[in-house]
Amino acid sequence: EWCAGKDLMTILGAGHRLTPEHAKLYAAQLVTAIETLHRAGIVHCDLKPSNVFLTKDGNIVLGDYGRAKSFAAPPPMFGGEEPEYVSFDVDPEATSGSFFQPTEECLQGHSTERCGTPYWSCPAQHAGLPYSFDADMWSLGLLIHRMTTGRMPFGNRAKNAVEIKAAYAMEEIEFQDVDDLDEDTKDLIRQLLRKDGDDRPHILQVKEHPYFQEVDWAAVARHEAPVPWVPAKPYVPTTVRPKL
Repeated sequence: EWCAGKDLMTILGAGHRLTPEHAKLYAAQLVTAIETLHRAGIVHCDLKPSNVFLTKDGNIVLGDYGRAKSFAAPPPMFGGEEPEYVSFDVDPEATSGSFFQPTEECLQGHSTERCGTPYWSCPAQHAGLPYSFDADMWSLGLLIHRMTTGRMPFGNRAKNAVEIKAAYAMEEIEFQDVDDLDEDTKDLIRQLLRKDGDDRPHILQVKEHPYFQEVDWAAVARHEAPVPWVPAKPYVPTTVRPKL
């Protein structure tokens, strides 16, 4: 699918933040995309602004599945029931990626591979410890924090392994007065950024959080919810002609 609005990083820029309503819509659309993947037994493993793309209508879609992992089965909280809606169809025949083929480790319900973008990866990914669907929950928490505050929770300069390890040693996310966030937003972010993956809420629990209380999930999944912003003009990549 061609996304004419470029990516989320284009909107966020350097230190920009979204309005609460704008951030909540994007967060809800991310949740429906993640739910669809998790129901198919797939973990994205590389959620970050540059992998969240904008359509010409102002909605977002999740892309770049190069680091995604397929597990033997969806997490148990789904219980095998059929969802009322999904955000898109997961069709193995429609992709050239290999993530639909579970590795031997993933067949056991977890991965220890160090993958993903360092500053957007969960602590277990950095440490080479077991992780699964909880890894996407951590990255979702980072995305919501970035959209609502205009900054990363551990500072914007932590790029190397030492700085990231020190950041992960924090017991709890601290907010600044200038963030001006309501308690529901803070609580959801704190839950998603718990250091132990087993302590993070799964995707269905996230949907039930008070932060999303007034969200029409069916409308969000179908991209029928009102959007707060539409790209002024479609993005057209420049083509560089090779020298003869």
